[in-house]
Amino acid sequence: SSSAVLSAGEMMIGPGLALGIPGGAGVGLPITLSNAAGVTAVEFKLAYEPALLEISGVSLAAGVTGTVDWTSVPGVLSVSLTTSGLGAASSELLRILGTVPESARQYYGAKHVLDLFDVRLSAGGVAQSVRVDDGLHVNAYVADANGSASYTTLDQQRLQRVISAYDSGFSAYPLVDPIVVADVNNSRNLTSADTLLLAREINWLTTGTASNNRPEIPDIPSGIGPFDFTGADPVVDIPRNLTAVAGGVVTVPVRLDTAAGLEAVQVQLAWNPELLELVGIRRGSLTGDFQYFVARQQAGELLVDMSRLEQMAGGQGSVLELEFRVAASAAGLVEVDLQWARLNDTHLTLNPAPLFGADPTDGAVFVANTGARPAEFSAFAAPDLSSGQPAAAQLSAVANSVVIDLAARYEGFAFARNGEGDRRWLAESLVDGSSASERREARAGKPMGKLAFLDKAVPVKSGVQLRR
Repeated sequence: SSSAVLSAGEMMIGPGLALGIPGGAGVGLPITLSNAAGVTAVEFKLAYEPALLEISGVSLAAGVTGTVDWTSVPGVLSVSLTTSGLGAASSELLRILGTVPESARQYYGAKHVLDLFDVRLSAGGVAQSVRVDDGLHVNAYVADANGSASYTTLDQQRLQRVISAYDSGFSAYPLVDPIVVADVNNSRNLTSADTLLLAREINWLTTGTASNNRPEIPDIPSGIGPFDFTGADPVVDIPRNLTAVAGGVVTVPVRLDTAAGLEAVQVQLAWNPELLELVGIRRGSLTGDFQYFVARQQAGELLVDMSRLEQMAGGQGSVLELEFRVAASAAGLVEVDLQWARLNDTHLTLNPAPLFGADPTDGAVFVANTGARPAEFSAFAAPDLSSGQPAAAQLSAVANSVVIDLAARYEGFAFARNGEGDRRWLAESLVDGSSASERREARAGKPMGKLAFLDKAVPVKSGVQLRR
C-alpha cells in the first residue's frame, strides 16, 4: 500500500520517569507520519492505560511548523494538528509528553498498547487514506533485563545471552521484543555496544565512578526497587571458627551451602578497619568462572556483584574469599558482618537472610596476641594445683582437647627463590636465632621440635592433634 502511516513509538519507561526516547535522544513519545506528501491536517486519538501513564502535553517535533491542539481525559488523548504541508518522507510529527507515575511500581513489568484510532488526514480539505501502527509502553527501566527494578551484573548477563543467541528474549517480559527492552543506544538492534553501556552503568552504581554514569540509562528514582522474588532457600554465611595471630593474615570465606541454579551473587560486608585490613579479593571455589565481576572497596566495607553466563548445576563451597591483615593490637574475637546478600537478584531466597548488625550469618576470627592473654587462651594456662586434681591429668586433658587446624588457615607453603637460585621456605617463620643446621633440617623434611605459626613458634605439647 502507498497510503500514509501514522505510528506511535515503543519504549521501556519505568515508574517515576518522564517519557523519553532510549539513548537520551530527547523527551516525549514520538508520533511519526510517512507517505504524507501535501497533508495539511492530522487528527487522531490515543488510548492508553492511565494507571501506567500520565499525559501532560503535546509538542510539535523539530522542523514541523503549524499549530497543535490537544485534550486529555484519563485513558484517552485527542490531538488536532494543522500545518502548511508535509513531505513524502517518514518524519517525526510531534511528541507526547508525560510521566509514568510512581504508583505504577505495583504493576512493574506490565505493558500496554498505545492504541491509535479515529485517525484522519487531509490535504487542502481532501481526505487521505491512512493506516495506523500502534505503539507500546513497557512499565520498566530500560535494560533491566531480569525485572528486578535495579541494575546488576545479572542484567548484563541476560543481555549478553540474547546477543549471543543463547536466549530468544527476556523471560521477565514475555512477548516483548527484546530490542524494546534493552536497546540502550537506540540503534534499533542489540549489540555489544548496549552491553558496554550497561556495564558502565553497573560500575557507576557499584563503585561510584561518576564518569561511568550513562545518560542513555536514566537513574532509577530512590525508593523504587529493587524488588524481591521467591525461590529455593540456600544459606550464605561466614564461618565463626576462623583463627589468626596478631599481625598475620587470615582468609575469610563467604560460603554457600548449595549452588543449584546459581548465576549471580551480590554481597556486602563490613568490619572494624582498625582491627582488619582487606588486602586481597578472590572469587570463591564456586565462582571462579564468573565472567562479570565488579567490586567497591573502602575502609571497613566491601560490595561485590558478579555473574556467570549460565546457571550452575550445583555444588557447595565459597562464593568469595577475602584476605585480611590482622592488626598487631587485635586480640580475641573480631567480627565480620555479612550485611546483605542476593542470589540471582533474590530469585534464590536466602534463609536466614543476612542483616546489618549481629545475626547468625556473620563471621568471626579469633586472634591470638602475645601481648595479651584473653580468656579464650585459658586452655594453655598453668594447672590449678589447688583443685585437688593431679597436674599431669589437667595438662593431659587440656592437650587432648586442643586441635590446631592448619587446613582452616593455610592452603600451602609459599616458595621463594633467592639470588643464588637456592629455594628457601619456612626460613622467615622459624624463630629468631635458628641455626643453619635447623634450616637444612627443615629443607630436608626432617621433623622439628617446634611448630611455626607465622612469626612465632609454639612448642608442640604431648597429645596435641595436628590436623592438615
